[in-house]
Amino acid sequence: MLYSVIIPIYNAEKTLRRCLDSLLPQMNGQAELILVNDGSTDGSDEICREYAALNGQIRYIFQENGGVSSARNRGLAAASGAYVSFVDSDDLVSSDYFDVLAEEPEADLLVFGERLTRNGSVMDSIIPSSLVSASDYDEFTAAFVRSRNGSPCNKRFRRAILTDNGIVFPEGLRIGEDFVFCLRYLMRAKTAAATERCAYIIDESDSQSNSRKYNADICSQALQNYRCAFDAVLSSALEQPQKDRLTQILDYNYYRTAFACVQELFKADLPRRERLRRTKQTLVDFAAEDRGLPAGGITHRLEKLVVKRKLSLAAYAIARLHRKTDKAALPEKAEGALSG
Repeated sequence: MLYSVIIPIYNAEKTLRRCLDSLLPQMNGQAELILVNDGSTDGSDEICREYAALNGQIRYIFQENGGVSSARNRGLAAASGAYVSFVDSDDLVSSDYFDVLAEEPEADLLVFGERLTRNGSVMDSIIPSSLVSASDYDEFTAAFVRSRNGSPCNKRFRRAILTDNGIVFPEGLRIGEDFVFCLRYLMRAKTAAATERCAYIIDESDSQSNSRKYNADICSQALQNYRCAFDAVLSSALEQPQKDRLTQILDYNYYRTAFACVQELFKADLPRRERLRRTKQTLVDFAAEDRGLPAGGITHRLEKLVVKRKLSLAAYAIARLHRKTDKAALPEKAEGALSG
C-alpha cells in the first residue's frame, strides 16, 4: 500500500460523507482510508460502517473518546502505507489530491497548499511560499519554525520515519500538538519539499463560533507546547549552528505567544482590574521560563523586555496592536492561527 490516509472522527455526521466522497473516487487501489471514530454519539458510526462495508480499502476503528491526538495515534498504529497523510472529517480534498501526494517521492516531508472555504465559497488560499522557496533543508526547517506551519493535513509523511523514531501526537497537549508532532518529525527527517498546488480544502463554515470562546487554559498549554518544541530541536542531531538558529526563532515566537495569551483575555467578560491582573500573571508565567537566549532584533528585544519586566499595561497595548496587524503565534489548521 502506498498511502495511508488517517481520518479522526467525532460527531461528524453532517460532513463525513462529503469528506469520504472527495477521496474515494481517486484512490485507484493505491491508498487505504483509516477511519478512527473517537467515541461519536451521533450517526458517524453508521456512516463509517456503511462505507467500510462497501469498500475494502476502508478500515474502520471505534474507540472510546480520547481526543483528536489519540484518534490520530490509533490510526498511525494501524497504518500500513509507505506514506501517511491526515484529513479532518469536516474538511475535504481536491480532485487531484493523490497526484499532489505523488510529487517529490524522495522527500521525507511534502507540504502542499490549502484552500479556505466558507459555506461552499472559496475565501482564500494558503500557499507555503517560504517553504517552496527554501534553498536547502536548513532553510526549510527555519522557514517551517518561523511560520509554525503545523497542521498535519497539508503534509505527506514517510511512515518509516514515524515508526522508527516513535513519533506520535502528544496526547496531553491540546494547543499546538500538531506543530509539536510536525517539528519532531522534521528533526528526524533528512529531506523536505513543498509545492504551491492546493490539495486540501478547509471548511471554515462553523469555525468562528469556536474562535470566539475564551480558553482559560491557554497559557499553561502554550507553555507546555514550547517546552516540547524546544526539546525537539535541542535533542535533534542537527549541527549546533542550526540548533541555535531554530531556538532563536522559537524564542521570538515564544514571546509573541505571550501576547497571544493576553489577547485571549479580550474574549473574557472581566473587570479591567482583573484583566490587568491576569495579564501580569501571564507575563510572570512566561518570564519564569526564559531560556536566556539572545534576542534577534528590535521587536524581539522589546517584547522580551515587556514580558520579563512584567509591564502589564504595555503588554495589553502590544496585544491589541497584534490583534489588528497580524495573526497570533499558535498553530491551528491555518498557518499561524490561534488553536483551540
